[in-house]
Amino acid sequence: MKKFFVMMTAVLCLLCSAIAFTSCGNTPDGPGSGGSGNEQGGGSQSGSHVHSLQKHEEKEPTCTEDGNILYYECENCHDLFLDDAGKEPTTKTAVTQNSTGHKAEEEWVKDGTSHWHNCKVCGQKVPESVVAHSYDAEWQKDAASHWKECNVCGYLTKSAHEFGENGLCGVCNEKRKDPSKGLEYRVNTKDGGNSYLVAGIGSCKDTDIVIPETHDGKPVTAIGRAFYEYRGLTSIIIPNSVTSIEEYAFYHCYGLTSIVIPDSVTSIGDRAFDGCERLTSVTIGRGMTSIGTGVFSGCSELTSIIIPDSVTSIGTQAFRECSRLTSIDIPGSVTSIGLYAFYGCSGLISIVIPDSVTSIEDQAFYNCSGLQSVTIGNGVTSIGNSAFSGCSKLTSITIPDNVTSIGSSAFAGCSNLKEVHFENPDGWRVSKRENTSNGNPVVGLNDPATAAKYLTSLDSFCTYYWIRKR
Repeated sequence: MKKFFVMMTAVLCLLCSAIAFTSCGNTPDGPGSGGSGNEQGGGSQSGSHVHSLQKHEEKEPTCTEDGNILYYECENCHDLFLDDAGKEPTTKTAVTQNSTGHKAEEEWVKDGTSHWHNCKVCGQKVPESVVAHSYDAEWQKDAASHWKECNVCGYLTKSAHEFGENGLCGVCNEKRKDPSKGLEYRVNTKDGGNSYLVAGIGSCKDTDIVIPETHDGKPVTAIGRAFYEYRGLTSIIIPNSVTSIEEYAFYHCYGLTSIVIPDSVTSIGDRAFDGCERLTSVTIGRGMTSIGTGVFSGCSELTSIIIPDSVTSIGTQAFRECSRLTSIDIPGSVTSIGLYAFYGCSGLISIVIPDSVTSIEDQAFYNCSGLQSVTIGNGVTSIGNSAFSGCSKLTSITIPDNVTSIGSSAFAGCSNLKEVHFENPDGWRVSKRENTSNGNPVVGLNDPATAAKYLTSLDSFCTYYWIRKR
C-alpha cells in the first residue's frame, strides 16, 4: 500500500511539471516565434505562467524590409498577442507585412560601364535592372572626335582623335585637318622653353580653329588666353600635344558650340570656358583629375557633358548656371562636389551621387528647381548648408547611414519634399550653432513625413545644424 502511494505521488508530480511546461509552449510559427520588444505592455496569466509583455509598435514595410502591425510579445516565452492583456494570441506570419519590393522608374540612370533604373519610391538602384552598355561596331565621328552611343540608354563614349604620322586617327581612321594659319605663339617658359603656347588669335581668320601639334619644330603644349572673348570662334580641334589649358583661355567665346578635350590635357585653368553661352557639348579627356573653379560656369546652353573616371573632384561653381543641363553622369572616381558646383542648374532632372563621394559642399545643388530625383551614395558623410535648397520639385530623398552632418537650410524651399527616409534615424541632434556636438535630440525620424517636415519647414528645424554621433 505504501508503494502505491509513493507511485501515485510521483505520477502527480510529473503531471504538474508537464502542465507548468506546456503553459508557455513554443511552436515554429506561433507562440514563441517573436523578437525583442521596445516598450512594456503589461502582464497576463497563462496557466502557471505570467506573461511579461513587450510592445512592438506598428512599422511600415519598405522596398527591402518587412514591416509589422502593432503586437505584443512575452519577453520570457516569446508568445505573441494582438492585445496588451495577452488574450488574443497571434503568429509571426500574421503580424508581418512583407516588403513591397522596388518600383522602377522608366528613366535610365547610367555611368561609364552600365545603365540601370532607380526605384521611384526609395530612390535606390534596382539591382536586377543593371545592364552593361550595348554599342554598334561602327564609330560615329567628326573632325575633332569619334564616339559610340549605347543603343539602350544613349550613353556616349566619346574621345578626341588619335592621329598617327600618316595623318589618320588610329581608332576611327578619320583624316587630320590642316592646321590654322596666323595664330600667335610664344615660348612656354613653364617647361624651360622647350615648347610653345598658343598666345592669341593673331592674324587667323578661321572660325573653325585647328591647333597644330608643333610650331617651329617644337611641340605646342599649352593654350593661354588666346581666345579670350573671341566671338568668331565656333569650333576648335586640340591636338594630343597639348597638356594644359590656362585660365580664361576661352572665356566668353559666345560662338563656341562644342569642345573635345584630349586625354593629353591634365589641367584646365579656372573659368577657362566661363560664359560660353552657346556651348552645348563637352567631352573631358581621361588625363583630367579635377574640374576647377568656374570652368564651365554660365554655359547656359550646355546639354551634354562627359566626365571620365579619372576625375576625382568637381570644383567650386564648376557648372554654375548651366540651366539647360538635364542630367550628368558623375563617375565613381569623384570624391567631392564643391561649393555651388551645380548652383542654378534649373534644367537638371536627376542626379546620382556615387558611393565614392564623401562630401556635398554648401549650395552644391542650390536652386536646381527642376530636380526630381536625387540618389545620395553610401559614402557621403556630410551635406552642406543649403546644399539642395530651392529644389522645389524634389518629392523624396534617402539619407544614407554614413551621413553624420546636415547643414543649415540644406532642404529649405523644397516645397514638395514630403518624404525623407533616414537609413539611421537614431542619435540625431540639432543646434543653432555650427560645429558643435551638442544640441537637442530629434525624435520621430523613422517617419518619412515627419523627417521631411523637420528638414523643410522654417517653423521646425530647417535652419538648424544637424549632427549625429556614430
